[in-house]
Amino acid sequence: MNAASKLFVISAPSGAGKTTLLNCLMGKESKDSGNVVFRNDIRMAFMEQAENLPLDKTIDEVIYDHSSSKLRLIKSYNEALDKNDEQALSNLFQELTDLDAWELESQVKQFLSVLPKVEDVKTVYKKINSFFQVAYGEKPEEVFDFDFAHFCNHYQLNYTLTYNALQILDRTSIISLSKQFNKNIMKIVINYQNY
Repeated sequence: MNAASKLFVISAPSGAGKTTLLNCLMGKESKDSGNVVFRNDIRMAFMEQAENLPLDKTIDEVIYDHSSSKLRLIKSYNEALDKNDEQALSNLFQELTDLDAWELESQVKQFLSVLPKVEDVKTVYKKINSFFQVAYGEKPEEVFDFDFAHFCNHYQLNYTLTYNALQILDRTSIISLSKQFNKNIMKIVINYQNY
């Protein structure tokens, strides 16, 4: 984000209408009353809560197939790198520089670097079972206190990838992570002093 950019956060309880508001702003839902007016220099992007992602593409392909001209240029640049096409690389390098797109490429790479692959998720699941000495699928009613930092250090796991893998396991109901006011299978206690 450049210095002139602003990021706005909408925070409200579940069911308060955050998604409805965004759908109205994006023209995906009709509003009950009022007007939506954008200044000329406002650019909005919207990512669905549950994207209908194609199963035959990797997350990299989905990101770079976006309608953003910068992302399309980055994709072309990466393809030229793979082909070792010096002429295309030279032209694309200049276009990327002119559009100031190098920071975006860095941000995409950073984002992709913390997404666990299927093998990472499987590894974390197996380590969780080993850590608590539970056979796969056993004792679904048991609650465990979970020291995240100790777990990651014990198995030499990357904190961010492990956290994201646990979130995937939770969202797919393979494990349950405790949430406020909710009784679940696993409770996570993170000691930030260990970071």
